Amino acid sequence: MLGGRHAYKGTWAYGQTMRVVIVGGGINGMFSAYFLRKDGYEVEVIDRSHSGKTSVFNAGLLTPALPPAEVNISRAFFDREGPLHVSPSVMMRNPAWLLSAARGGGHEGDMAELGERSLKLYRKFFKEESVEADVADGVVAVYKDEGKARDAAAAHGCKFLSGPDLREMGYAGFGGGALFRKNMAVNPPKLFDALRKKLSETGVRFVTGEEADLEVERGRVGAVSTRSGRHAGDYYVIAGGSWTTSLCRKLRYNPRIIPARGLALLFRAGGSKVVSTPALLEDYGAAVSQHDPDTVRATGFFELAGFDEGIDGGKRDWLRNILAHHIEGSGNLELAEEGVGFRPCTPDQRPVVGGVPGHPNVFVNSGQCRLGMTLAPVSGHTVASLIAGRKPDGVECMDPARF
Repeated sequence: MLGGRHAYKGTWAYGQTMRVVIVGGGINGMFSAYFLRKDGYEVEVIDRSHSGKTSVFNAGLLTPALPPAEVNISRAFFDREGPLHVSPSVMMRNPAWLLSAARGGGHEGDMAELGERSLKLYRKFFKEESVEADVADGVVAVYKDEGKARDAAAAHGCKFLSGPDLREMGYAGFGGGALFRKNMAVNPPKLFDALRKKLSETGVRFVTGEEADLEVERGRVGAVSTRSGRHAGDYYVIAGGSWTTSLCRKLRYNPRIIPARGLALLFRAGGSKVVSTPALLEDYGAAVSQHDPDTVRATGFFELAGFDEGIDGGKRDWLRNILAHHIEGSGNLELAEEGVGFRPCTPDQRPVVGGVPGHPNVFVNSGQCRLGMTLAPVSGHTVASLIAGRKPDGVECMDPARF
C-alpha cells in the first residue's frame, strides 16, 4: 500500500527526502510518480492538460500476449480509407523518421515480454491499492478468416472460439477468434481518475493546465518553469507523450517521437449488455469494449497527421459502419462522446525509457505508441528503479541512447 511510514524509506540527501519533478501527467507519468513515491521520493507532476485526454481516449486493452503488429508505414502512405494514414505534411517534415519506420523493427518479442511484466505490476497494483477501474479479465482477438483465428490460438496457446461462440459474445460476421484469458481491459478514464486521486492522497502534487519549460545549464536541469513559478528537483522525468520531442529540445536530445492520432467513440448502451468480452477486431485495427451497462467504447486508426485534433467525418463513419456490421446490439447504441488521443511513436515502435544521454539528472518515459496503457507500469517502474540506482533487467530495448 502507498502511504504510511514505509512509503518514506527511500533515498535521502542532506537530511531531506530527494525530490523528483515529472513533466507529463498521463498514465505513464503517473505510474512513474507511483513507483517513485513508493521509493520515498517527493514527487511533483506538471501537465499541460487538465484532463489527460490522450490517456482517456484509449482502448484500455492490456494485451501483452497479442501486441499490435508493427505498422506497415509504406502501405499507410497510400491508404486513405483504412485505419492507417500518413499525411503529406508529415511526410515532408519527417522523411528520415518515415524511412526508418518503413524498414520495420522486428521487436514484437521484446514488447511482449515487457508487456507481461507490466501486466503483473498491474495485478499487484489493483490488489494492493484497491483501485476500481472496471477491470475485465480476458480479451478476444477476432478474425474474419477462421484459419487466421486458429493459427493465432495455436501460436499463443489459447482457446479457439468459433463464429457462433463470438456471436454469443455480441460479435457477428467473424470466422473465429482467439481468447486470451490472462489479458485484461480497464476503463481508461476511471483508471486515470483513480490513480490521480491515489497519488494526491499520498502527497504527490499536481500542477495542471500549464506548459513546462526546462531550465538547463551545464548539462543539468535546474528547474522547470511554468506560468505559476519554478519547480526545482533533484531529478526530472520527461513523460510528455507526443510532446516529448519538443520538451527535450533544450537538452539537445531528440527521442524521435512524433504523434499518431487515435480516434475513440463512446456510446450510450442504455443499460443493455452489448458485448460480453473486450475484443480486438484484427481485420480493422479497431477495438471494442463495454466497461459498464451504460458505455461501449470503440477505438481505431493510426494516423500520422501531426497535432490535428479535428475528427474526420469519413473516419468516424468508417468506425461506426464496422460496429453496424459486426456488433449484434449496435442498433441500441447512441453516440455520447468522441475524441482524439495522440500516441507517441518512435520509428522503431519501441518506447524511450531511461536516462537522457549527457544529462545525469534527467530521465525520459515516452514513446509507447499504441502500447501506452499496457506498458505504463513497467515503464514507470523502470524509471523509478534507474533513479534509485537499480538496474532492471530486460529494458535495454527501450534505452534512449539508441537515438
